[in-house]
Amino acid sequence: MLADPGPFHVSRPGCGAIVPSGDGHPLYCRNAATRAGLRHFPHPAPGEVYLVFTCDQHADQAEATRLLLDRDRAELERRRDQRATVEPLAVGAAARALVARAVRYYETQGIPRTP
Repeated sequence: MLADPGPFHVSRPGCGAIVPSGDGHPLYCRNAATRAGLRHFPHPAPGEVYLVFTCDQHADQAEATRLLLDRDRAELERRRDQRATVEPLAVGAAARALVARAVRYYETQGIPRTP
């Protein structure tokens, strides 16, 4: 799991990273999404994991990131078109287990976690 992942917008139809601005107010990253990954939020309990999208620069803000697949592009389009509510992929212990399985899979396949 990410040690200190920082703020992130899970339903954003692009990179979900939130970055500081010159005046101290947070802004959404304006880069296009190039990767999909998982983001675990332990609070509020019992915790949730979401499919999220990042740019290459912020790929370290998600677990088990990979280049976008056709199904990811379809999900990004759905989020753009419908301003869709994004539901967690898993909750509680199942969320932690999902992230652990994804990370293990990418490690055993020799797929780099970040660009």
